[in-house]
Amino acid sequence: MLEVVDFSPHFASPNKAILLVFLSNYLFLNTYISVQNKQHTHMKNLLTVCFCSFVALSVWANTPPKPPIVSPASSFLTYGQSATLTALGCAGSVTWSNGQTGNSVNITPKEDQKLTATCTVASETSIASNVAVVTINWVNSCDTTQNLTAPLSNTARKYEAKKHITATNSVASDASVRYNAGQSVTLNPGFQTNSGAVFKSHIEGCSNLSTRQVATGLSSPWEILWGPDSFIWNTERRGIINRINPTTGSITQLLDLTSQVSALGESGLLGMVLHPDFTTNPYVYVVFTYHVGGPQPSTAGMLQKVVRYSYTAPSTLNNAAVILDNIPANSQFNNHFGSRLVITPDLKLFVSTGDIANAPLSQNRASLNGKILRMNLDGSIPADNPTANSLVWTSGHRNPQGLVYANGNLYSAEHGPNTDDEVNLILKNRNYGWPNVFGHCDGNLGAGEATFCVDSNVVQPLVSWFPSNPFTTTSTIAPSGMDYYNNNAIPQWKNSLLVAILKNQRLMQLKLDETGTYVVEMRDYFINQFGRIRDICVNPAGQVFVCIDAGGGSGKVIEITPTP
Repeated sequence: MLEVVDFSPHFASPNKAILLVFLSNYLFLNTYISVQNKQHTHMKNLLTVCFCSFVALSVWANTPPKPPIVSPASSFLTYGQSATLTALGCAGSVTWSNGQTGNSVNITPKEDQKLTATCTVASETSIASNVAVVTINWVNSCDTTQNLTAPLSNTARKYEAKKHITATNSVASDASVRYNAGQSVTLNPGFQTNSGAVFKSHIEGCSNLSTRQVATGLSSPWEILWGPDSFIWNTERRGIINRINPTTGSITQLLDLTSQVSALGESGLLGMVLHPDFTTNPYVYVVFTYHVGGPQPSTAGMLQKVVRYSYTAPSTLNNAAVILDNIPANSQFNNHFGSRLVITPDLKLFVSTGDIANAPLSQNRASLNGKILRMNLDGSIPADNPTANSLVWTSGHRNPQGLVYANGNLYSAEHGPNTDDEVNLILKNRNYGWPNVFGHCDGNLGAGEATFCVDSNVVQPLVSWFPSNPFTTTSTIAPSGMDYYNNNAIPQWKNSLLVAILKNQRLMQLKLDETGTYVVEMRDYFINQFGRIRDICVNPAGQVFVCIDAGGGSGKVIEITPTP
């Protein structure tokens, strides 16, 4: 009697069931051949090869598909505007977290959204390696009293007030409104929010901002940072390190490196960072370009190095120790040198480097250019770096001039070419695309861009700027230095990246979500009021300082505080 055994519960996919049938047939035929004709060993070998090949094919066929990449990773929309999201690298069907299907979907959200995609191939699934964030561009009003005489429709508007807000009509179904008030929200009798509208009330302060000129007489200031001595530390690109009294504005020169620094085009004395335990280890780290034998009239043979100095109060820097040397800096256009320095709580030094206008270097892991580098404070290579005997932490950068560490995350601000400036979340051993990707993996460089994104597991920017981005009228903004703000002194800036913007000369706020991995709001301040803002620093009291990049002694430092 032939007994039929049902193995189907153990084999969820058709390929595994076929494999079982093939295995049964193989065992039967192998036994039959052995009994009937022991001379047919060549037939047995052939059958074994076929069987092994089928096993390999079956295992391969049942491997989950490679996770797709959702692009663009972030979209900033005006209210009512649509966005198209695409799941790259899926050879099967795609289902989106909002229920839509298809490799590309079009959405017109009324609220901020986070969407991901699931790729299905032959019943095997994988979830996208990233989340797409869609953010509504809110129109803001900040008055003592705000009257809404609506019906407000077909827009997204945020009203902020120190005292109260009165609404005298209604919010239509195609509108989105947020009320933020320092004390209370007052809605007139009969006020209504029609079905489908988005209406939120949230109590939050609305601070006006005041500014004060702290110091002037600087020449192309490049770095400012708040020191543990409650002074502002500053580099001038020509090769000067200063210490500035934030109250009186007096400038004390600590070190003159002009005889060593080659300051051509964008090169010179750039980033600076102080040792976190400055009292015990009074070390100052700087990065600058130089020529062997002294400054030269061209960048030919120019190099870049990181040097540590020891500080002796009140005004001496000495005992130079080279931490990293021989970073190529021979840029034919005198640009793309980076370079910012950050020391993280685990006492690792991060250095951002530019591609020196030689784009292929960014994808060359053997090159130090176009990278974020990570090292111990003595310049040695940490044991947990991605690649043994390599300082490279991430690759695919063009010209990162901003770098800041906050809440366990490292962020960079980077110049794109004629489009797609970026702010990035820096992740270990990842590729940021340049020059094969501009901004998001959205195909603006053709089909090859999407392929490169999938094959190289490219990290898309938190934000990129391009002509269709409603937050800019140009395709680039020229971001430079950045800092993190999380102080009650200016409550609307809490949990935000503050970015110095050279074009249109402004300060930009990028408000983060609670994880610090997405930008949920964007605002500009002080547009064309002071000049090209090169860098930002924040002190423990929540005061913000920016330096204005101008040569010939016209550079200055401005203080930003809330209006009492």
